Amino acid sequence: MHERPDDLARLQELLDHSYAGAGAHLLSIHTPERRLTAEGLCDQLTGVCVLALATVTADGRPVVGPVDGIFYRGVFHFGSSPDSVRARHVAARPQVSAAYTRGEELAVSVHGRAVPVDVRAEENSDFRRTLLEVYVPRYGANWEEFLDSGPVYWRIDAERMFGFFMPAETPAFARPLLEDDVDPDPFRQFETWFQDARAAGVRLPEAAALATATAVGRPSVRMLLVKQWGPTHPDGFVFYSNYESRKGEELSANPRAALLFYWDPLGRQVRIEGPVSRLSAQESAAYVRSRPRGSQLSALASPQSAPVENRAALERRVAELAAAHEGAELPIPENWGGFRLEAETLEFWQHRDDRLHDRLRYRRGDHGWEIERLAP
Repeated sequence: MHERPDDLARLQELLDHSYAGAGAHLLSIHTPERRLTAEGLCDQLTGVCVLALATVTADGRPVVGPVDGIFYRGVFHFGSSPDSVRARHVAARPQVSAAYTRGEELAVSVHGRAVPVDVRAEENSDFRRTLLEVYVPRYGANWEEFLDSGPVYWRIDAERMFGFFMPAETPAFARPLLEDDVDPDPFRQFETWFQDARAAGVRLPEAAALATATAVGRPSVRMLLVKQWGPTHPDGFVFYSNYESRKGEELSANPRAALLFYWDPLGRQVRIEGPVSRLSAQESAAYVRSRPRGSQLSALASPQSAPVENRAALERRVAELAAAHEGAELPIPENWGGFRLEAETLEFWQHRDDRLHDRLRYRRGDHGWEIERLAP
């Protein structure tokens, strides 16, 4: 946070003045407990903020577009090319409005006048230093040359500013997992937990650790993405790989595996074990064709798990394949495709306080799936 005590005092005065003149509808949403203080606002606006910036053309037409912004010493700043349409609008009519949102939990709006800031002037050296601290790690050392090449910056001298903050409810971490609460079908139960993980913000809920072993029992494990399960592949979980990779060779020699999904925000994991078989060539081809072209090229170019000279060699091979098949459909790699793990057991593990975790395991019985509780 770059704000000084006098910056925070000015910002708090601006916020108080803005809410004092706000309408009934805004006040019904920005209730006192949802309003950010000056210090809270600065905490939320650290780093780059992509603003929706509204400007007005010379003949009075409003235009809005995204722009990189930065909140510095209690004031929004934004940059643009001096030749941009935005720069022309601001030069003719400097009144602007900007909004920054983060999901449904944070919304900040500001209305005021855009005032030019010369990032090369000595009096703005601290602001320039802050720009470099923020942007160079993101865009690389050459960004300083870009800054000196001509972009212009403005600060928004705010007349009104509003800050709304309502954090998303934190998912229960130590909730109970009881026999009466789970679905008798483990795949429907898995789908419920998977959707819970997605709703909780897990970036890749389909990521799982896959454990395989050689014919003599030497294990190995790696992370991958599980692409299908349930209705499209009854009783199975599907993933894709190069058949000549380490896991591909181990699954050929010892066709059994274990999967582990771990969703930390919910304190949950799912363990799945069973035999593994390859998908048909037609099923694998259908999936390959659904992938982005860049991913298809990488699968063709990479001798997965084999030593390579360097990254440049891989990139050169990708470029060669792209040129050879420009404008045409890429071939289906013969050594790449899908595997299906047929679940024999599925264990649903739920974190509980004091290590007294809940563990429910589904196993195939004579009359369908049976559920048993395991000691933690």
